[in-house]
Amino acid sequence: MTTRLGSHVRFTAFTALGLGQALLVLVAAATLIHVWRYGMPHLPWPAHLVPTAMLSCLGVASSRGLWVGVRQLRDTRRLRSWIETLRVPTSPALQRAADAAGVATVAEVIDSAPYAFTIGFRRPCVVVSRSLRRRGPVAPARGRAR
Repeated sequence: MTTRLGSHVRFTAFTALGLGQALLVLVAAATLIHVWRYGMPHLPWPAHLVPTAMLSCLGVASSRGLWVGVRQLRDTRRLRSWIETLRVPTSPALQRAADAAGVATVAEVIDSAPYAFTIGFRRPCVVVSRSLRRRGPVAPARGRAR
C-alpha cells in the first residue's frame, strides 16, 4: 500500500533528480563556453575535443529533459483551466466521501464520460466526473488498485 508520505518522498526525489540534471546543463554550458573561449591549455589540441563532445551530449540530453518538464507544466496548467471551465459545485455525498478518505480538495465536473483522477502536488485535487458519481455509490478507496 502506498502511503501519502511515500508518494511525496518519491515525487520529491524525482524532482530533485530533475533539478540536478538542470544544474548539470548549466555547468556543462558554462564549461563549454569556457572551453570555447579559452581552450584547454593543459591538453594538446585534439584532446580537448573529447570532453567538449561529452559535455555537448550531456547538454543536449539535459535540455531535452528540461523541455519535457516545461511541456508537462504547460499541459498541467491547461488541464487545470479545463477543469475550472467544467467545474460545478461538489455534491454533499461526494464531499462526505472525500472527507472520509482524507481528501482536502474535490472538483466535480460535468462530463458524459465516467472518470476520476488526481492532479497537483502542492495542492492535490481529486477530479470526479458527474457521470461517474451517478453510476453508483461513492465510497472512499482503500489501498491500491491492482
